[in-house]
Amino acid sequence: MVCRLWGAPLMIPAGCEGEWGIRDHRLHKTDIGTLTCCDLNFEKGPQLDELPPSDAINVETVIKLLAAINHVYCRGAGLDPEQRTPLEKIEP
Repeated sequence: MVCRLWGAPLMIPAGCEGEWGIRDHRLHKTDIGTLTCCDLNFEKGPQLDELPPSDAINVETVIKLLAAINHVYCRGAGLDPEQRTPLEKIEP
């Protein structure tokens, strides 16, 4: 997921690595969470443990924003924001 969805270094809340399926990626634990990135990143130049946490995408913030946007959209469209739609039912 890290490589395909985000690409950029991510800050994952401490203790949530398993929930995000983080296994074989580069990891650097900090006092505010775990930095991770695609294994193809940081092969040359600065290493992940040299990256300031503020330079990573905070996934908790992104997910909260996406959930809020979805909630507003669903309410405006008369949809239940808790109901999930199978991908095969979504038309392009």
